[in-house]
Amino acid sequence: MTKGTDEPHVSALMRNRAGNVSVGRLMEFLTALGQDVRITVKPTRKARGEMAVVGGR
Repeated sequence: MTKGTDEPHVSALMRNRAGNVSVGRLMEFLTALGQDVRITVKPTRKARGEMAVVGGR
């Protein structure tokens, strides 16, 4: 599998279950698969910030 990752971990990722995978590791997978990864952090005007995952084509 990819960079020392076993099949059960890849399977879990494919089923949208990334509980045991760090953000850094997930970013490595995505870049290895030819994807650009961008994380943007900015101040919020609300009492609490928001998180979003945005996919593009």
